[in-house]
Amino acid sequence: PEKYCENLKYFLEELKNLDLIFDYELYYSTCYLRVNPSIDWTDNRLYWIFDWNKVLNDIEKAETNLPKTLIDPKRYEIRADFEDLLILKELERDATTSFKELSKKLGLPYHEIRYHYYRHIVEKEILEDFEIYVKRFDFNESLALFLITEFTNLTNLAKFANIIRELPIGEVMGKVIGQNKLLSYIYLPYSEMKNLLTMMNILAETGYIKRYKYYMQFLHEKAYRQSIPYKLFDAKDRKWIYKHDLYMQMLHEDYMRIKRLIQDSKSRFN
Repeated sequence: PEKYCENLKYFLEELKNLDLIFDYELYYSTCYLRVNPSIDWTDNRLYWIFDWNKVLNDIEKAETNLPKTLIDPKRYEIRADFEDLLILKELERDATTSFKELSKKLGLPYHEIRYHYYRHIVEKEILEDFEIYVKRFDFNESLALFLITEFTNLTNLAKFANIIRELPIGEVMGKVIGQNKLLSYIYLPYSEMKNLLTMMNILAETGYIKRYKYYMQFLHEKAYRQSIPYKLFDAKDRKWIYKHDLYMQMLHEDYMRIKRLIQDSKSRFN
């Protein structure tokens, strides 16, 4: 929740104080826009053709309106109730689950499931979109980049975002709130890494990009996504629960437990 942002900083600083992390970067962003699969960069035999020059040629005439997901929120409202979250957590597992199946799994009447889905989840735009995930490139010959790009103005950010969302290299994007910065998760073959950076450098030289940096992740490393933490939602008061003091206590307890284990291991070897 928004009011606990300072507590999050305190938690991260404590991780540094305990030498559990070296450093961190914290960005408050919009929701993340999923980039669904595209075959725009394929030939008539469906082989990949990485046309980086097309991005440079098309960016000037790209759409300047940001997708709704990347627009800074005016307020941080809670539009869902507990039943909405229960339905959504099941749809996260399988988006094709029928109302009848949801009714059986959640123990809620069919008409109630239908009402919450259409009158809350759809009408209030709690669910923005579905995503499709496909491994587009050879897993053993690809990598992912976490790209942090600062643009000279919001218009250029919107143009870049609208170009990337049409390409097969995009995974997800989020805009840093209150800044002309875009957080992008890019997935591409090793062989195209140099071409991507060349394109980014040209965009910087021509004034679209102010600066950028990236972090590489090799795809054989595992990554996890958190699903909706519906158990941390207060159904009665309709608000999210954030137990900062408890989390700090758990951090120190785990730290001491692991520290003792390390000391015990060292003593056995000595």
